[in-house]
Amino acid sequence: MAKVNLGDGVWTEFAIEYERTLKSGQKYEKILEVIANERRIQAILYLTSSYEIAATLRWYFQRTRHEILFALWRILRRTSSIRRSTRRAQFAG
Repeated sequence: MAKVNLGDGVWTEFAIEYERTLKSGQKYEKILEVIANERRIQAILYLTSSYEIAATLRWYFQRTRHEILFALWRILRRTSSIRRSTRRAQFAG
């Protein structure tokens, strides 16, 4: 879980997951059940190791009411040093 200050006293919470390899369909069904019962977060950020994994996760999670965001880990890692110095959001301690 991450709690981020968006500025002007506005905070949001979201989950961060890292998916290097795909799980079984049954495993994702259980994850969907857990997500359905989650009330604290508005979104889940899935960092993935490939476009194929992101596309498959998108298919599994298309039914959830939560916002699911996807990013390739290698792209985020490559650009994080640039974004770190320019972003407005602050992480809660």
